[in-house]
Amino acid sequence: MFRIISRTPEQKADLAGAWAQPDEDFFSAGACHILTGAFLEKYSSAGFHALRLQPADGFRGGHVVATNDADVFDCRGWTPRETFLHRYSEACQKVYPGWSCKLVVVDDPLSWTFAREYGHRHASQFYRDPLPRAHAFLIQFPAPRLR
Repeated sequence: MFRIISRTPEQKADLAGAWAQPDEDFFSAGACHILTGAFLEKYSSAGFHALRLQPADGFRGGHVVATNDADVFDCRGWTPRETFLHRYSEACQKVYPGWSCKLVVVDDPLSWTFAREYGHRHASQFYRDPLPRAHAFLIQFPAPRLR
């Protein structure tokens, strides 16, 4: 089941509070791009790229994942790509009726360019460095080639 977390502006501004969330919540709302970037660093030769689910104008519910033609990796672990896209869209439409998105390939979700273009925090702007946390979170899941 996909759970869409919608944060208020006050929650977004509370860096310590965001950091204190459980890993899945932290990496599903506000730090998905960090987890994706860590995944791409760790598995750079596995044939994955970053993909942003960019909501249509006026909607929230964007998300950044690592994907190839078959699978998606995000804070929930592994999901077949088409299943993920269907379930994520369905969950967003329950929260935001009429929700839709376009799929945007992202070059480097850890870059300042990405942060500025899509309104995400750069890794240096979190309460603490999120990359070690992302790398530690990754080890609980099978590597792409071992699945």
